[in-house]
Amino acid sequence: RVRAWSAYESMERAAIPDDAVMAMGAIGVSPFYVPSLTIVDIWGLTNMTVARNPDVAPNYARRMAHERRPPPGYMEARGVNFLLHPAVRSGLWALTRANYAARVGPDLWMPFDTTDHQWAVDRFSGCELRVASDDDRIQVLGNFEAGLDGWQLSGNALSVENPYDPSPLQLPLNDYSGWGFLTSFHPRQGDAALGSARSPQFTAGPDDTLAFLIAGGESEHVGLRLLADGHEVQVWRGKDDEVFNPVAYPLGAVAGKTLQLELFDDEVGLWGHIMLDHVTLVRGAGNSGLEAHPRQS
Repeated sequence: RVRAWSAYESMERAAIPDDAVMAMGAIGVSPFYVPSLTIVDIWGLTNMTVARNPDVAPNYARRMAHERRPPPGYMEARGVNFLLHPAVRSGLWALTRANYAARVGPDLWMPFDTTDHQWAVDRFSGCELRVASDDDRIQVLGNFEAGLDGWQLSGNALSVENPYDPSPLQLPLNDYSGWGFLTSFHPRQGDAALGSARSPQFTAGPDDTLAFLIAGGESEHVGLRLLADGHEVQVWRGKDDEVFNPVAYPLGAVAGKTLQLELFDDEVGLWGHIMLDHVTLVRGAGNSGLEAHPRQS
């Protein structure tokens, strides 16, 4: 987490709007690097209202310090409107992590999400601001903010979840994008549920790159596979944790073929779930600064 967030030490504190409010689970070290950002602790370790909410997880699902939940409507009442991601070196890579990117240093871009576009435009008028929806190089294949984005489900595991309303069975999540993601962790069955989800078909050019965020288990029975003309060419998995890690994969080897993504869960044991968010196709990325990893200090 230090490697992911410490780059913000060089950012001017004024770069974060005064009325930006973010919600986070297992907040850890992140606030030390963005001290001017108001952060609401979803799990209640640093928040009195959440910590004293009497609604807790059932005994079989309780985990020390990770069992509280916000009262209904609390996030809205606190004005949560902002979601910050670890800093990166290029604006293009930032847009594969989030829907907005602001330049906050000579070699420092801040990826973030917000539900209010005009708020973003107004608050970041003093710096270079990029928006994924305005960038012709970015094609969103799955944001999962307002539904499935055309992905087809089978089985009973896959669904779109809101990170601010986490299952009591699941550990805290980190580094997701926006306010929805695709997950095979069932709210009642947990890891035991099985299923899959397939994206709409798409094609790529020789300089295009597939980028996404992935978390969950690393078992061979869960993952995200890339299909080219119906044949599997690549598989990605989680790291047995709930951190959404960024992936960038060049598609030159499958250019011109019919492509499709499949998120699959055939595992009922521990860490038998997989999660996916902010799936994008970056057109003509080439050597334009799209990195394989986020900025690290």
